[in-house]
Amino acid sequence: MPASAVDPKFFPQPAGQTPTAASTGGREPRSPKSAAAVASVVVLGLMWVVLLWRYRFWIATNDHAVFQLAMEQMRDGEIPLVGTYSRLNFKHPGPFREWVFLLPYLASGGRAAALPATTIIFHTLMFGLSIRAGWQWASTRGAVTAAASVGIMYIAFGKQLHVPWNPLLAATALFAGVWGLFMFIRTGRWAQAVLCASAAAQMHVSAAPPALVIISVVIGLTALARTGQWKCDSGAGAPRWVGRTAIAAFVVMWSGPLADVLNVGRSNISALRDASSAGDEQLGLSNALALSGRIVDPGEMLTGTFLRPGSEMVTGTGGAVPLAAWALLGLVAVGLAFRAGTQHDRATIVVLVALCGTALVLMSRFVSPLFGYLFASVSAIAVIAVAVTVSIIVAAVFDDAAVVRLRRFDTSSIVAGGVAVLLVGTALGASDLNQIVPERRAIGINGAVHAVVVPGETYAVQAGGNVGALAESEVALQIELSGGDATSDISSLDLPEEDNEAPLFVVAMTGVRQCLIDFGVGNLILDSTIEAVQQDIAILFLKPNQRWQLALCPPF
Repeated sequence: MPASAVDPKFFPQPAGQTPTAASTGGREPRSPKSAAAVASVVVLGLMWVVLLWRYRFWIATNDHAVFQLAMEQMRDGEIPLVGTYSRLNFKHPGPFREWVFLLPYLASGGRAAALPATTIIFHTLMFGLSIRAGWQWASTRGAVTAAASVGIMYIAFGKQLHVPWNPLLAATALFAGVWGLFMFIRTGRWAQAVLCASAAAQMHVSAAPPALVIISVVIGLTALARTGQWKCDSGAGAPRWVGRTAIAAFVVMWSGPLADVLNVGRSNISALRDASSAGDEQLGLSNALALSGRIVDPGEMLTGTFLRPGSEMVTGTGGAVPLAAWALLGLVAVGLAFRAGTQHDRATIVVLVALCGTALVLMSRFVSPLFGYLFASVSAIAVIAVAVTVSIIVAAVFDDAAVVRLRRFDTSSIVAGGVAVLLVGTALGASDLNQIVPERRAIGINGAVHAVVVPGETYAVQAGGNVGALAESEVALQIELSGGDATSDISSLDLPEEDNEAPLFVVAMTGVRQCLIDFGVGNLILDSTIEAVQQDIAILFLKPNQRWQLALCPPF
C-alpha cells in the first residue's frame, strides 16, 4: 500500500468535496462553508440571548464571584496578564477566560447572567468544532466517534453546563484541541489544535502538559512535511488567511503571560515552578495508575466523578479491573490501526498514546487535597481515548458490506446528527440552576453589603476563619456592583492593595466569627449560615476609627 494511501475501513476519506467551477459549467460554486459559518454565528448569538434570559436570576458565588470581580476590574481598565488564582498559591498560566468573556459581559451591560450564558456557548462551540474535526479526520466514522465522545461529555457534565469554572472550560477546550490534532494529522490544518490547546493551558495548569504535547506534535509534523518526510491529504489544507489569522490569535493569546514573565520581580512562572516541585505530598505514579482505572471506568465516566462541577475529595482507587480491560482493548486497537499501514493511522495512535502517558505522569504530580475537578482535563483525554479505541475495533469487526452501508450517510445527514447532539446536549445541560444560588439569596450577603456601600467610596475587605466558602469574594464583588471601589490584600481577589484608611468589611467564620461577635467588634450587618459548608458566617462593617478593635481577635 503506498505511504499516502488510506484504508477506508479505518480512516475513510472525508466526503462531500466542494464542486469546482469546471464541474458546475464554468459558474463559480457557492461556498457552503461560508454559509454554515454565518449560520452558526447567528444561531449561537440567538442562543446567547435566550440564555441571558434563562439565567437572569443567577448570581455569582465563591470562585464565580472572583471571576465576575475580575470582569468589573477589567471594566475599570485593570487588564490581567495571567489567569485566576489557585489554592496552591499561584495563578493559572493565562488570562484567556477573562479576556474572552469580557466582551459578552460588556455587551450584556455587566449582568451576572452573561457568565453562565457565555459558558454554555463556549462549551457548545468546542463540542461543535470537535465533531467537525472528527469528520475531517475519518469522514462518517470520525464524525460519529466524535459525536459519541461529545455525548459522554454532556452526560458527565450533567445539568450544570452553565458553571463558568476554569477547570471545566479548560477540559472542553483541551477536548477540542485533541480532536483538532487528529484533524491536523490528516489534513494539515493546525489552527484548532494549537489555539484550543493554548486556551486550555491558560485556563487551568493541569491542561498545560497535554497542550504542550499537542503543540509539539504540530510543530514536529509541520517540520517533517517541509522536508517531504510527512504528507497530508492533498487539497485538504486551509486557505492561507486562516493560518495568518491563527498565528495572530496565538500571539495575542500569549502576550499577557509573556508580559508577566518580562515584568521586574517574581513572575507567575516562578510560582508555578515552585508548586510543581513539591515532592512528599505528590500522588505518585503507582497511585496515579490505580486512579486512572476509575477515570476510564464507564460508570464513573458517565457519572462525571472527575468532571462534573463540584469540590468532592477523591478517595480510594479500586480501578484495577477497568484499567486492565481498557489496556487490553487499547492493545487490540493499536494492532488493528497499525495493520492499516498508513502514516496517518500510526501517527494518530502514537499521539493518543503520548497524550495518555502525559496525563498519567501529570496525575502523579498532583498534590493533596485531591479534588475531583483537578482531573477534568485528564478525563477529557480519557473520553476521547475510549471513544477512538471502540471506534477502531468496531470498524475492524464490520465486514465490507456494513462499512459501505455506514458510508451511505451523506454530508447533510452527518451535519444534522451533529447539530442534534449539540442542541439536545446544550438544552439538557442548561435545564437546571446551581442550587447554591437560592441558598445565597436566602443568606442575603449582597443585600447586606449593598445597604452600607456609598457609591464612589473606597472600602477594604478582610477575612478570618473562612472555610471553603470564599464569601469575601461576594462581598468585594457587591462593593463594586454597588458603585464602590474594593481593595484587599487577599491574594485570591486580585484587588488593589488594601486602603488602611478606608471603611472595612470583615467576613468571618468559625472561632474568629464568635470572637468578633462576643467583643462587639464593629457593626454586625449579617449573621447567617452557609449550608454548603455547614458553617455560620458573620459580616461586620467597621469605620476607620473602629479598626483597632480587630486586635481583640486573632488572626487580626
